[in-house]
Amino acid sequence: MRRLNLLLTVLLISVFVLSACASPAATPAASSDAPVAEDSNAPAATEAQSADPVTQPEEEKVLRFIHGLFDMDWSPLRGGGWPARYVSMFWAPPMWVDMEGTIHPGVFNEWSSNADYTVWTFKIDPNAKFSDGSAITSADVKGTWEMACLPSTQHQRVSLFLAGVEGFDAAKVGDSLELPGVVAVDASTIEVRLTAPDPVFSSRIATNLLPPVKISQARGADGKEVSEWWHVKNNPAYSGPYMPVSMDLDRGEQEYVKNPNWWGPEPKIDRLTFVTVEDMQTQTLMLQQGEADVAVFLDLPTTHDDLGPEFVGTNQPATPVFQYFWINSYVAPMDDINCRKALIMSVNREEMFKVSKPFGPGSAGSTLLAPIVGDAGAAAFPYDPEAAKAAFAECSYSAAMPRIILAGISNPSAQAAGEYIVEQWRQVLGVTEVELNAKFDELAKTDQGKVQIFRDDAGTRFPDAVSVLQATVYSKSGNAQTKMGNYLNAALDAKIEEAATKTADDPLRLELAIEAEKIVMEDWVFLPWYNEGPLMRAMPYVTGYAKNLDWQVMEPWNLDIVK
Repeated sequence: MRRLNLLLTVLLISVFVLSACASPAATPAASSDAPVAEDSNAPAATEAQSADPVTQPEEEKVLRFIHGLFDMDWSPLRGGGWPARYVSMFWAPPMWVDMEGTIHPGVFNEWSSNADYTVWTFKIDPNAKFSDGSAITSADVKGTWEMACLPSTQHQRVSLFLAGVEGFDAAKVGDSLELPGVVAVDASTIEVRLTAPDPVFSSRIATNLLPPVKISQARGADGKEVSEWWHVKNNPAYSGPYMPVSMDLDRGEQEYVKNPNWWGPEPKIDRLTFVTVEDMQTQTLMLQQGEADVAVFLDLPTTHDDLGPEFVGTNQPATPVFQYFWINSYVAPMDDINCRKALIMSVNREEMFKVSKPFGPGSAGSTLLAPIVGDAGAAAFPYDPEAAKAAFAECSYSAAMPRIILAGISNPSAQAAGEYIVEQWRQVLGVTEVELNAKFDELAKTDQGKVQIFRDDAGTRFPDAVSVLQATVYSKSGNAQTKMGNYLNAALDAKIEEAATKTADDPLRLELAIEAEKIVMEDWVFLPWYNEGPLMRAMPYVTGYAKNLDWQVMEPWNLDIVK
């Protein structure tokens, strides 16, 4: 019996194996009378398709940023600050400037001026839309520019862009909520009326730091900016290649995806993530372990060795970034020109650059216009310890020097430069009461009257000597009003204003700019540090990451990961 059961079991197994190996039975043909259900989602099968292997979905490309500071104000209308480094990824500019200084369309696709450059007309691209699908209109442009001028918005560089517009002065101090010089002619046309000719006004507003926003969301009934209107919780409409899908400002974490209504070139990266990590050693470790791709603010003395020269890298746009120590000449002891001369001539700028930027890139600073005009401009401040001692002897504070605050010492390179300055002052002049302070934007707003020196960058996004002066030492510039304590030299202003009326190809424009530079050099109100192109601080496999002078990625749609 046991042998019979075993035999039966073997026979059954054989039957099952043969059945499994056999071809499946053909499906009976459907009756011609029976309706056939159509699957609109299923493409018709072909012989080629059945023979091909299953195609795997393309892997999502994610670019991971480390944001280096818990500054969580992500409004695109601050004109500076740490989050402003990413504006071009999320917001479309009026126009933008490439590496050679050529202007390209953005929200505006046409622009022109009248014969004397006092009236400019801009046309909005009919394809320009916000992420919610609504059109970007002239009302959005006008409202954005008006709001950017208000002191409550705290836009750090709005003077550089809009200072010549009718009504700017009143709006800048809060006396008016409107710019009568900006006129919405129709839904897609903006007319700008200036108080004086400006042949380069179109270049001036070709910046990521003045992007039109959806004004119905961003501006309140009081005419001022609505708090956190840009936060994803408020369902904001963005205009750039990417838009937010999550924001946890308490944790410093954000995530952005492609804007479905972006009208420009298709972005190559699918998703951007941001995580805030302030400790630079931790940032370095994350990059080394493949947990991040970009660390915008990473600047350790060892970064060159830790991550390689390609990580630090730089591109060279038409004009470099200028780094200076700006002096408030209205605060003791800087209100004595002999003191300013003594402190400046005590510092060897070449040595300061080597100490603070041992691997570069860039070069030691000399004058405001040297990167553009070379030796044709004013002479640089000399390094002359003996002349410094002589000037200090004439300083009214030499017997009892007040404590000097150097603000903006916010990274290791600035720390090294600050420490070098302090040591030079000690050795040459015997000055020892000096404080290095990491803050600068906050102090410029709240303690301007107490801080003698602010470290900060300045420059312009196109190679024009007049624009450099307007951005740095012109009395209406944000830099002169904040970092330099409302610095004003009437003769300097007059030269800059006259030069600004000349066309870019008029030799007199440059001649007047050089004359203006010589005037400001005689005031001894800044200490040059270095000039360089914007640093990459991205792993070598990150491509399309070239930046402009606003520290913005020029073509964020070309960001890519190529390993």
